[in-house]
Amino acid sequence: MMTDDPLRFKHVIIDPEGPQNPHIKAVRDVNHDGFIDIVVASSNGGPLVWYEYPDWTRHVISPSGRWSTDGQLLDIDGDGDLDVLISNHGANRLEWYENPLPRGNPATDSWKLHIIGGIRAHNIEVDDIDKDGEIEIVTRQQAKQGNRIVVWKRGDDGNWRNRFISCRIGEGLAVGDINGDGRSDIVISGDWYEAPEEILEGQWEKHGYACWTPDAVVKLSDMNKNGRLDIVLSRSEGHYRLSWFEAPEDPTRGWVDHWAGGRDSGWIEHVVDDSVDYVHGLAVCDMNNDGELDVVAAEMHQSPQKRVMVYLNKGGAVKWECQVIAHTGSHNICVADIGNTGYLDIIGANWSGEYQPVEMWMQLPPKR
Repeated sequence: MMTDDPLRFKHVIIDPEGPQNPHIKAVRDVNHDGFIDIVVASSNGGPLVWYEYPDWTRHVISPSGRWSTDGQLLDIDGDGDLDVLISNHGANRLEWYENPLPRGNPATDSWKLHIIGGIRAHNIEVDDIDKDGEIEIVTRQQAKQGNRIVVWKRGDDGNWRNRFISCRIGEGLAVGDINGDGRSDIVISGDWYEAPEEILEGQWEKHGYACWTPDAVVKLSDMNKNGRLDIVLSRSEGHYRLSWFEAPEDPTRGWVDHWAGGRDSGWIEHVVDDSVDYVHGLAVCDMNNDGELDVVAAEMHQSPQKRVMVYLNKGGAVKWECQVIAHTGSHNICVADIGNTGYLDIIGANWSGEYQPVEMWMQLPPKR
């Protein structure tokens, strides 16, 4: 049901004492019961756990570790259930945990550890980049170590090979088909890299699209419904703005180096909010079921404002209405329909600081 009234949320504490410094938050159906579950991991020696809907019973996947910021739930071994792809910065490696399903029980049986390779990651994305029917992994570190993108592809022997793509220092990435050639490209702050036919051997050509800070959260979505993927950016580590960049008909037009004062690339910036800071959590989705893409954003606990916000799209993705639903901050938020109610909910936790519960803002139906 669509309404112009403010969205309604109920605050739910999933775990008041979750894994310490919970960097990773991921949501999907872990146990195949038809309902979304929640995965959270500590970055400070604590456990990697999943919370089972509806009572949020906590189950341990691994009792201790130092996992980095990002993680993905996907079927890595092709057996029909969701495994956990994660970066262990304590062990300096990319790894995955095998879901005991379909023969076992993910709530009671052990999750087998598999090592992909000895490169840690701040950002992890997955996609079938070259459309060969197999999932590839794209990772990136942060800050000075974020000067390269790593593309991982699994061979017939089950081992993962990788190749490096040099990039500007920083953090954040997204994967999607920017130029419409059927292959998935890689997008970071300010630049996107065009996927070649041979993703491990070919040349990933760089194209500029914006002048932005090195640290960013990057999301891809067709904001104006013209059939082209646009790019949504926030600054993840400080004060800046939240914007989306409208893709031109030719997204490769005129490679320009904005940092060197080059000319316009053809991508048009639309500012959503220029007052945000430390927005390390970002989602693009239809929150009020009106058919328009909205933006959900959360400022981390370092922000003096610590807002969790929904930006409602009030026309063509150029007019926005901000609704603040919390002032406690959050990090790496996820958005999903918990409980299959037909309304999207927001899940998150601060990665550090005094307030770290795993929590949810459960959306309620509008008042009739």
